[in-house]
Amino acid sequence: EEITARIAEASRVFDLETFLGRSPRSLSGGEQQRCLLASAWVRQPEILLLDDCFSHQSPGVALETWKLVCSQVRAGRFQAALLATQDADLAADADWVGVLAEGRLAGWGPPSRILHGELPEAVDRGTVADLVRELGLQETAVTPEALVASWTGQPR
Repeated sequence: EEITARIAEASRVFDLETFLGRSPRSLSGGEQQRCLLASAWVRQPEILLLDDCFSHQSPGVALETWKLVCSQVRAGRFQAALLATQDADLAADADWVGVLAEGRLAGWGPPSRILHGELPEAVDRGTVADLVRELGLQETAVTPEALVASWTGQPR
């Protein structure tokens, strides 16, 4: 009953009501990505780890969805959302931006500085996984297919 209520809320928040009950194979890549994000939201993790999760969405929808995620973090739904992206428009809406070099966190700061070339003194904070552990956050590994299937209720 609680999960059903969270699914209904996530479908409303992410504007996905029309996708409920549809086969994952009938959804576009961008629709699948939004369903995956909503599925993670339903699971109520402490932190969202998002790796290029807007690549199949139009720029406008991607930015709108990222702003929604940011608003959920600011409202306390998550402790943090870490987004790996090369899209400066998405990074600009973040509270903090990290720069990765060879898989390691090389710099960290507000987007207004980082996106304008003011890279703080290089720091070696280790990998993103190291940062997640340092912050005391829980990592959960799931496959995209399993998340889509759990969201839509359809087999993979």
